[in-house]
Amino acid sequence: MVRAEADTSVLFVCGREPEYIRNRVILKALQREFEVVEITSSLSNFILRNLSVLVKFVLNRRKYDLVFVGFYGHPLMLWVPLLTRKPVLFDAYLSTYDTLCFDRQWFSPSSLAGRLAYWLDKHACAAADRVTLDTYAHVRYFISTFELPPEKFVVVYIGCDDEIFYPRQVAEHEKFVVFYYGSFLPLQGVDHVIRAAKLLEEDPQI
Repeated sequence: MVRAEADTSVLFVCGREPEYIRNRVILKALQREFEVVEITSSLSNFILRNLSVLVKFVLNRRKYDLVFVGFYGHPLMLWVPLLTRKPVLFDAYLSTYDTLCFDRQWFSPSSLAGRLAYWLDKHACAAADRVTLDTYAHVRYFISTFELPPEKFVVVYIGCDDEIFYPRQVAEHEKFVVFYYGSFLPLQGVDHVIRAAKLLEEDPQI
């Protein structure tokens, strides 16, 4: 069991930019509770960004009690557990296999790329001491699809940046305004968003 005390020092790494919303929210939460050693990169190139994190990790001399591998950390999990003896927490957040083979349908599940994506997901989770995901449905998917033990997973909801989203006084509108934030990926349920908009299109108050 991985337990973090108030004086725990956390080394935070991630494959995506630290400004990515999932990473930013988790990093801020960790910084509120623990001393955080941040090893990240904002380089736009995926390969260079991950290489930069690797070099910084190897050269790091600051002490820490555990490693938190943020999103997109699947490639980082190939080497992070090999370079530290500390507990490793991995924020899988999503499945590479599901994203490439079913959500975006770039590859067949039985193709070489599909099998590599499956292996990457399973290996990354198996190598971690604990894995965080954003919903219980996601946890059930990982357990059944990759045949991993349930006790390895913890749910951490997506949340939001409360420096941007917080209760405030706003001017009243004549109509009820619906704000949609997201992209148009099947994973985000865009078909439901479109159907809801269609159902409401005749309502003059929306």
